[in-house]
Amino acid sequence: MGIDKIKHFVVLMLENRSFDHMLGFLKSPSYPIDGLTGAEVNPVDPHVKPPELVRVSKDAAYYGDINNPSHSMVPGALAQLFGMSYDEIMKIDTYPHTQPANNGFVYDYAMQNDPPPPPTIGPNIMKCFSPGALPALAGLAKQFAICDHWFSSVPGPTWPNRWFAHAASSDGYCGGSARTSTIKTIYNLLSAAGLSWMVYFHDVPQTLSLLALWDDKPNFQFIDKFLEDAQSGHLPAYSFIEPRYFDIDSPGHRANDQHPPHDVRFGEELIATVYNAVRSSPQWNETALVILYDEHGGMFDHAAPGVTVSPDGKTGSDDLNGHFISFLFNCLGARVPAVVVSPYIAAGTICSTVFDHSSIPATIEKRFRLPHLSARDAQAKTFDVLFTLNTPRTDTPSKILPPAIPKPEPPMQAELSDAQFALLDLADSFPGSHPKLLREKAMNSRRSEPEAGAYAAAATQRFLGQ
Repeated sequence: MGIDKIKHFVVLMLENRSFDHMLGFLKSPSYPIDGLTGAEVNPVDPHVKPPELVRVSKDAAYYGDINNPSHSMVPGALAQLFGMSYDEIMKIDTYPHTQPANNGFVYDYAMQNDPPPPPTIGPNIMKCFSPGALPALAGLAKQFAICDHWFSSVPGPTWPNRWFAHAASSDGYCGGSARTSTIKTIYNLLSAAGLSWMVYFHDVPQTLSLLALWDDKPNFQFIDKFLEDAQSGHLPAYSFIEPRYFDIDSPGHRANDQHPPHDVRFGEELIATVYNAVRSSPQWNETALVILYDEHGGMFDHAAPGVTVSPDGKTGSDDLNGHFISFLFNCLGARVPAVVVSPYIAAGTICSTVFDHSSIPATIEKRFRLPHLSARDAQAKTFDVLFTLNTPRTDTPSKILPPAIPKPEPPMQAELSDAQFALLDLADSFPGSHPKLLREKAMNSRRSEPEAGAYAAAATQRFLGQ
């Protein structure tokens, strides 16, 4: 199969959007993905009978209608996936090992904003994008392969889910305050096998929370180096691309991670930039590009995540008001968008195999004959099944365009998200960075995003010696 021709893997991982929210309305009679019919609903309150129902719609705005929904394990995933009230959550001790009903998205989004009664903002969580609004992501999905059963690895936030992409485990971490880990990663396996890798980033790479990589500083480069390497034909065996997490008040330097409430168009622009760079590279016929999201970010999705295996037998926990819920790492998180691009993939490919983020290291391990990192990647499905062509296609788009971004650009986010605070904590942990911001942000939760982003980028540059 075509996977044997692949010598370079590129993974672009964006932030906090569910499959239905971004790609659900791609479904059609001629393109039968597990998406949306338009009849899907969620109750305003799953505890009220008969329930008032909110229907999905295809009118999501690029920014402004959704503002950083909860995406923690507790109460976020428990409320959204199982429809649990906060009182009900306080009565359990272990995350349920049962299939959820995905019936609490409107309820949770309303309650976290202004409880009770639910304000009118709750139904906004059911707004999804039309395919025409996302020409880069949706266009590549139809031109190559869409994976409509790719789930996040943990029913929780960014940090542990990204670790699963790197290490097939989160080292017993469910989320909460920022944390680092010495866990072994796919990058360590590649280095041991004499294979090249690189993490390309924009401001501060979350991957540096993995301390086993701190001695590999030359393997962390700003995004401009990726564009240079693609153009010159010097992409490594594995490239991981991190978006810009902070809005900077400068043209061409706005947050492009698509984390709500950041403008989705900047992320579309990043997707197009990465694809166009890979497509025009002399290494195109040897490269596979994976575009996916770390977790659902609290956005509605109708597909219920299932059970899985614990990577290492560790137990983690998250809490609501001091009441701790244990988690055995044997349940997947919500479904996320995932698109795989290669000239060895037939246009319009739909794959309904259940993947999670550990499928990334699992596929790389299989392709390059590397050992497994944990029990999770040892049993994870690999996406080499997508590469069905023996010769590269000649009809792939030579270039794609994102949606137009108006001038002047939309307003920036006012309040930092939990993910941004965690990245600031990481930046503060770098040797040589200045601790002043850490003290100040502990006193002021509304620190300006441009100033915080500039600090994080500067601390990263000092640490990496760039």
